[in-house]
Amino acid sequence: MMAGLSHAPDPVRPAHRSAERGLGYALSMSSFEGWKGLSFILAARLGTEERAAIAWAALGMLPADRVESVVSAALGGAGMPLPALQAPMDEARWWAEWASRPELKAWCLASFEALPAADQLAFLAYVQRREAA
Repeated sequence: MMAGLSHAPDPVRPAHRSAERGLGYALSMSSFEGWKGLSFILAARLGTEERAAIAWAALGMLPADRVESVVSAALGGAGMPLPALQAPMDEARWWAEWASRPELKAWCLASFEALPAADQLAFLAYVQRREAA
């Protein structure tokens, strides 16, 4: 070692180094298994805030039309609505908060088509009144 020079400690934490290697492997593999494996590594090595920051950075760089599909794939959407036993409207609103846009559109149209003609007309009148307001 030269006089006056000392070996500085590595500023990168071991957990971050592990996450860094995991990202490299996932990029190299470029497969579902590689990305799924990275999610396990990130969950084990990084805190919630660090993972949220990574998600924010990645989603922020996607085109707007891709963000929803990526988030929906990651979260799995709301799935099929459960039977409404107590308060159907409250339960429907709760489900709709978690549903992806494709789920909302599919269930909305299917529900509308299943209504009797008189209820379809009443629904259309209600929606058109809300648009005018």
